[in-house]
Parts: sequence; structure tokens; C-alpha cells
Amino acid sequence: MQTWVLYIFLLVIVILFFGRKQRMDQLEQRLIKNERIVRLIANRLGIDQDIVMELDTDLFELPQQNKTIKPLKQANEREEDLHELLQNKKRERINRQKVIDLELLELLQHGKKIEAIKRARQRYDFGLKEAKDHVEHLERKFL
Repeated sequence: MQTWVLYIFLLVIVILFFGRKQRMDQLEQRLIKNERIVRLIANRLGIDQDIVMELDTDLFELPQQNKTIKPLKQANEREEDLHELLQNKKRERINRQKVIDLELLELLQHGKKIEAIKRARQRYDFGLKEAKDHVEHLERKFL
């Protein structure tokens, strides 16, 4: 009789363990899906992936540091800080792009269109068509 109780007890523990593992796997899949959605939205809004990763890290570090998310009044300040950070990152990206575009324009002025396309592919991680279109756009707009 006692062995049957022990077997039933072990069976219940095994079932609970696998049920919990399955639930954890489902939650992990949902988390991965939500991360993809956040990255797609950030990409659509033109937010650098670095910023998204920084925010991601900040949010994961909160529970480890026994901190909580700020109340609404302070959250508005954080939102303003985030907005300022995004604007600064955007300005930096635009300035980098201007420097690269000046470099491409210089190559175009010397008649080195193919070299400009190669440089655009290298600097912007463009495909061949995207780089060619970008260089031709610069050529039409500024030359």
C-alpha cells in the first residue's frame, strides 16, 4: 500500500515538473516573439538598435538591483530623457551620414562612381541596388 502511495506521489511530481517546463517554454517563445516585435517597431520608427538594447539592459537590471520602475511623475522625466537621448543619437547618425555622403560626393566629383557605390555598400551595409540608388540620388541632388 505504501509503495503505491509513493509511486502516485512521484508520478504527480513528475507531471507537475513537465507541466511547468512546458509552460516556461511557452513563455520563452512569447518573449522571443515580443522582442522581435519591439525590434521591428523600433526599426520602423528609425530608432537605433543600440538604443533598444540599452533600454533592454536597463529594464533587465532593475529587478537584479532591487529597484522598481519609477512612478508616473518620474516616468515623464525619464521619457524626456529618453526623447533627448533619441534626438542626440539621431543627430549623431545624421552627422555621420553627412560625413560619409561628403566622401561619396567627393568620389563622384572625381568620376569614381563605382568606387562611391562600393564605399556606400561598405559604410551603410547596403546591397548593390540600394548603394547604387543612394549614390545616384546624391549625384542628382548635389551635382
